[in-house]
Amino acid sequence: MDLQCSILTIILALILQLHITATWLFDCKRIGFGYYTIQKNCILENVFISNETTLYRVFFPPVDLEINYGSIRNFDRHVASRMSNKTKRITVTHSEVEKFFLRDILEYAEIIHNKISAVEFDSAGELVVWMLRLNYNQLRDASFVSEIRTLVILGLSNNLISSVDWNTFAKLDRLKSLDLGGNLIVEIDCRGQSYLPSLRRLILAENSIVHFDLRGVVMKDLKDFNISMNRIPTLNTFQLERSFPTIEEVDLNNNPWNCGRQMQINSLLMFKRIKRHTTKAQVVCHDDFLEQMALGAPDGIDKLTSRLNLTEVLRLKQLGMHHIDSRLMFSQVRVDFLSEILNEMKEASNELLRKTNHLFQLNNLRTSRNINMHS
Repeated sequence: MDLQCSILTIILALILQLHITATWLFDCKRIGFGYYTIQKNCILENVFISNETTLYRVFFPPVDLEINYGSIRNFDRHVASRMSNKTKRITVTHSEVEKFFLRDILEYAEIIHNKISAVEFDSAGELVVWMLRLNYNQLRDASFVSEIRTLVILGLSNNLISSVDWNTFAKLDRLKSLDLGGNLIVEIDCRGQSYLPSLRRLILAENSIVHFDLRGVVMKDLKDFNISMNRIPTLNTFQLERSFPTIEEVDLNNNPWNCGRQMQINSLLMFKRIKRHTTKAQVVCHDDFLEQMALGAPDGIDKLTSRLNLTEVLRLKQLGMHHIDSRLMFSQVRVDFLSEILNEMKEASNELLRKTNHLFQLNNLRTSRNINMHS
């Protein structure tokens, strides 16, 4: 029985291969076979499609497609419409694609090592794509993905994106992996509130980010964070803890860190038992005490601001109490809390004053030495 099934499978495969040779404009160089279907995927090589190419009634085989090398500069609606409704996955590499039309039948699209500057589709609400990888192209903007809510994995690395708004990804509540590495990003806009509840992996490596701001960003499930090979001298430790409360691994290598700030960040990572990736070719940190003070100031300010915001929560809680005795007792809680915050602010101010005086003394000593040397 098994032998008969094997012979029947081979015969059907040969018939299908003959049918493909006779029907499709391009032959499958290799064919993948599955357990439940005769043909699982078709690999095409050296595919050349231009405006003069005659498009057949059914252009591509009714299977998953992998197209390698050739030239399909405009993979537009007309070319995409020649795909069968049975095609759920498509990969196109090294084919000089400049524009790509994303059909609503596709669940997986990997269009890499091309020249894509624009991605088009009819309606984001009709798309079912869960994996979209457009690495190594010429995209300058990521906003086209903002309404594709089915996305789980999104790869936009090694493009020409120079700025990003966190709110671009605000509606992608299924997104688990976001790769923006190897672009030209200088800053990320953090205005408003941005929640990415499912994101587990965030890659921002090999950009030109100088100031990494996480205000308003909350990624409660993020585990892996890579911001290596940028131009970042510091990270706000308060924001880092608040935005990434479950982080497990970070890669901060090859940034021009301030030495003092780097020590504080490493202390936080050790305290939280967060794994830090290391590399032999690390950029040496620079030691500047005045810069360290300036870079560290936002951490304390954000912490105090957060605690001050809690006073409003306490006030609303007090107003919700109906019994006068409970309100009066709770007012003492508010007074104690405010006193605690004021003491923290006073201590922080005194510490800043001590550091500033110390810096003035060092500067005066250095100046006097230089005068004595000249005289």
